[in-house]
Amino acid sequence: MKKKVLPIFIFCIAAAFTFAACGESCAAAQLTFGAKMPWDMPRLYEKCVYSVEEYTMMEINGLSTRDKQLSSGTLEFTLEEAENGNASLDMRTEITYFDIEENGSDRGLTDVYTSNVVFDKLTLAPRSSAKSAAIAKRSDRDDKSFSLTVDYGANTETLTFAGGEPQTRTIDLKGQYFDNEQLFFLMRAFPNLMTSGSQSFTLHVPLDAFSYSHPAYGMIMSVGKDAQAVRLEKWKGESDYSMEKAEDGTLAPQCYSVSVSINGANSGTPILATYAVNPFVITPNISTTKVMTSMTTSAYGTNGNSGARTTYYTLIDYVALAPNA
Repeated sequence: MKKKVLPIFIFCIAAAFTFAACGESCAAAQLTFGAKMPWDMPRLYEKCVYSVEEYTMMEINGLSTRDKQLSSGTLEFTLEEAENGNASLDMRTEITYFDIEENGSDRGLTDVYTSNVVFDKLTLAPRSSAKSAAIAKRSDRDDKSFSLTVDYGANTETLTFAGGEPQTRTIDLKGQYFDNEQLFFLMRAFPNLMTSGSQSFTLHVPLDAFSYSHPAYGMIMSVGKDAQAVRLEKWKGESDYSMEKAEDGTLAPQCYSVSVSINGANSGTPILATYAVNPFVITPNISTTKVMTSMTTSAYGTNGNSGARTTYYTLIDYVALAPNA
């Protein structure tokens, strides 16, 4: 029987990593960011769209490779200007499970996850966040849909499961920390997102605070020493933003290879991501940098590798500057 794993950016770190929590505060050096963020532009608007494909995995000659596709969908990030010197990041993921035996009670169903996080444009300190999961009803389990809101100014967070009463807790985090929903844009902003770079940071995971009493995790981002070409096979954007191309004409930007995991023993399988080395040229005078081009997450069933499932996220569209800007 497989272990159901929801997307880390909408559900919880614990879904992808072995527990290694650090309580109400985690020791990490104070981070500072440059005067110019990777997404800086005269009118902040950036939308990244990714295809989502989940596969069972098989081992061939000692290498893990894709076996059977289980689901498909899309992931969208939309970053926009917010009030009072803040930015707003929306996320929406829709996943449809194929009507095949391997999906069990998931077969033929569609789940939708959404989130929003508002954060300071200069320090990236979170101001508020909200998450929701509209999970289709399964025949063998209770409805796991939920909504979650976090008010960092009031130091409170409230979780409500479908059919249940709201649960509220006090946030008691010390030092510098970031919200789980910022993760992939947070890493993008790190000055150490460069060849062979690394960065420690603290991530607040509100759902884990309720479900596992683990409110925060010390994290580590590590960057590979060599850039790699990432093929964007399903690209449908109106512009190629001056990305590099493979010999067959497929967009294949050179990218930093990044892994992120809990910083400690028994950290579990890391999340892998790639970020473009070269800028995306929007206009002759405006470019964005370090756009995430792909991401990979893995989960395992109760029988170890025999239940391995991997989800691949690949950039298929990108828009910068607000419409009619």
